[in-house]
Amino acid sequence: KKTDAAPGQFGFSFLVRGGYGSILDLEMGEGAFASDVLYHYDVAGMTCQDFNMMLKANAIDLRRTIGISDLRLEGSAPSDMLQLVVKSIVSFANYRRFNQESYDRYLKSEPLRIEMALSDVSGLMADVDAVMRPDYRFTQYKYARNLKKSLPDKVNPYLNARFHNMNDGVIMIVGDVPADQVLKVFTKYAGSLGTGKSIAIRPQSQYVLKSSISSLGRKAIHEDMLSATMSMSAMVPVTAERFFAFKLAQVLLKERLAAGLKDAGLWAEISDGVELSPAERFSLTVTARPLGESSLPEGVSPASASEAMRVLRESLSASLSSPVSAEALKVAKSVLAKQLEYDMAQPENVIDAAAVRYSDGKDLYSKYKEIVNALSAAAVQDIMASLDAGCKVEYVMDK
Repeated sequence: KKTDAAPGQFGFSFLVRGGYGSILDLEMGEGAFASDVLYHYDVAGMTCQDFNMMLKANAIDLRRTIGISDLRLEGSAPSDMLQLVVKSIVSFANYRRFNQESYDRYLKSEPLRIEMALSDVSGLMADVDAVMRPDYRFTQYKYARNLKKSLPDKVNPYLNARFHNMNDGVIMIVGDVPADQVLKVFTKYAGSLGTGKSIAIRPQSQYVLKSSISSLGRKAIHEDMLSATMSMSAMVPVTAERFFAFKLAQVLLKERLAAGLKDAGLWAEISDGVELSPAERFSLTVTARPLGESSLPEGVSPASASEAMRVLRESLSASLSSPVSAEALKVAKSVLAKQLEYDMAQPENVIDAAAVRYSDGKDLYSKYKEIVNALSAAAVQDIMASLDAGCKVEYVMDK
């Protein structure tokens, strides 16, 4: 797809179906580290360090990811680097050799990075996920106890199988690249990509989502971490209509929570998650943080973290259960339409939408304008009700 959203740049993705859910003998939590193994391969006679430096020197961002349902080599690069990008990926697929020395260094340093990450805000979601689905074998969150020296022995046969089955994959090029240049490069290199007969199987559900409310808390290691968080998750089949109803619900919640929290000296940060494999669910996380001094209403001081949790709980409950008026829905649709228009002009988002369609069989964006326009208040309220009735985890980070 030719676009001018990022002049002189293009995005790319080489995707093959079948992710770490299909790696044989993978132990609990090992999948979270599978992607890291891909950075410890020497490529076409270059050490892994030299290969990465070569890419960086040419302004090529080549991310290597093994997800739950697919393998992706993707990123961005200057428009005149298309041939080098394709050549690098073909070389990685066909001419790689595992660098044990590099991986051994990683085994020593990675636990320290994990410890640092889990002590910061990013550790919050790892804790929440562990409570929501404690027996989930394919968690994406890293714990040092799950990092094993033998992991490359499991990943390498998987890579061999995937890279020899590119007919079960898709290649996406989006950005400022002429079609004739793409044709010229792929005419030269496409024959080097292996093909096979096997079909990747989507992993089956490996967990049961808890249906209760849980409370967690830990000490904040610095002031800007003081917060109260409510995370909600519901197992709901994902359709394009529900997906955009979920997006509209977030626009409405942002507006409602801003009004509900300001008198307590708080503001809300909202993040979402839509999971398709191994099971379909919607997740929403709302974090209440103290307002900056310049934004505080006169005579108001920020609530403590524990008090903020009470205020957030009440405000969120009211926001999720309040009816959606025709006027509020109209405004929310206008806000979402502008956001989507910008997002779908960006190469990485076009690629992500196509990847979801191919890898997970969900066409969410093809007619997004028509779908958003047709959504009713009842559809938005149904999503809100599902989240309100689903699994909830409260998390306080206090002094």
